[in-house]
Amino acid sequence: MKTANQLTFTTYEASLRLNPNDPTKIIFDNIDWSFIHSLAKSKYSPRGAGGHDPISLFRAQLLIYPGEVSSDRKLASALRYNARLCLLCGFDFFKTPSNGTFTNFRHRLGDDVFYESLHKSHPTLLHVFWLPCVLLPLVPNLLDLTAAGNSPTFPVS
Repeated sequence: MKTANQLTFTTYEASLRLNPNDPTKIIFDNIDWSFIHSLAKSKYSPRGAGGHDPISLFRAQLLIYPGEVSSDRKLASALRYNARLCLLCGFDFFKTPSNGTFTNFRHRLGDDVFYESLHKSHPTLLHVFWLPCVLLPLVPNLLDLTAAGNSPTFPVS
């Protein structure tokens, strides 16, 4: 299991141009990702090729939720051609994962470990990534109801 990336000159130059106020960068920089290595360690063999850092793969998977990309295939393409996303996830420009790598990563970790990683990552992720994904589709319906003079009702749990 690979645990760190050494920056190439190209990656370093691009990192200097990354906007320090990028919202995704701010969120990713303020999360302690170290717990992912302990969760993923038993899922990787000490022999063979190092592969990609599980933290980078996990960060990349999180880009799907806020709508940066919509699938593993589009994620792999975006990482290959979008310097911002490549840097935010921690990949080197010339060593980005293929779409199959993301599927293998999720299968290797298993649903339990993958979702445990989501819950441990930080409450900020729930508010910034998932809450808008759940609430934004409801906004047009709420606007239609209020424009028609009706008040929206919400189910009570």
